[in-house]
Amino acid sequence: MKERVIQPSEWNSFLDTFSQQHEGWLVTVEEIPSGGGGPRVEARALPLRGLFSNPHEPSISIAVGRTPEHHLTHTVSQPVRIVLVQNDAGADEGLTIERQSGRSTRIKFKDAVRPEEADGLAKNRAGGRRPR
Repeated sequence: MKERVIQPSEWNSFLDTFSQQHEGWLVTVEEIPSGGGGPRVEARALPLRGLFSNPHEPSISIAVGRTPEHHLTHTVSQPVRIVLVQNDAGADEGLTIERQSGRSTRIKFKDAVRPEEADGLAKNRAGGRRPR
């Protein structure tokens, strides 16, 4: 497993690119308390819609769900660090967003696949078009 810390100056562009690459991927969103204790599942096996940074608050919102009418937005207040987690083959496994309070939010993909491989599979299944 490899971890890469994303610098705060890169958050906006990283989150935009990450969201585009992984839109529709099934994720589990977990809230991890500071000082121990097990994670609390906020969402399980829902399609990722996107991650959005709000520099004015500051916060990062994680949008998941199958339709705009049936979605969940989980907001991470006071983020201080974003860590991209990849497997040894370089496929993204998810993200960890750490808060100033010591708590963190973890986004885990159901399947770790490199984005270029997933795009090829999605295009083949959709007859040449990527499903939305």
